[in-house]
Amino acid sequence: MMIHSATFFNVRSGTFDSIDISVCSPAIHASVKWEVESDLHHSDHFPIIITLQGRNTPVRTIAKFKMQQANWELFTRLLVPPSQVNLQTLTSSILNAAEASIPRSKPGNIRKMVPWWSPEIKEKILLKKRALNRFRRHPTMENLIEDPSVAGGY
Repeated sequence: MMIHSATFFNVRSGTFDSIDISVCSPAIHASVKWEVESDLHHSDHFPIIITLQGRNTPVRTIAKFKMQQANWELFTRLLVPPSQVNLQTLTSSILNAAEASIPRSKPGNIRKMVPWWSPEIKEKILLKKRALNRFRRHPTMENLIEDPSVAGGY
């Protein structure tokens, strides 16, 4: 199998080239998915994502309390006052009251969340992708410098 996709970005010439090679056995060829990541990630090579289909097991999420649907009156009645309990009992009391008065979401299969993700990071990545796409459509020096991944911004 041969796929021709640009995986290298030449900063000097502002061109995209196909210089990377990936090889797999004919026995697994039909199960292999080969993609080029759309973000340079501060490199001159676009990452190549190779996935062996049918082998990934999604991470199971836990059920979460739907706080906006809580029966707060029932929750308050079921809660043991903190002055009458120790920390362990308080924690159990809160959880028991919550389970009896607050519905939970259904657990599902989703990708594992990363603890360092934030709305600011999401916004910066969006701006960087827009700049790279603008340069791909209009490969000018101005658009090249505007791309933060090339200019060293983020």
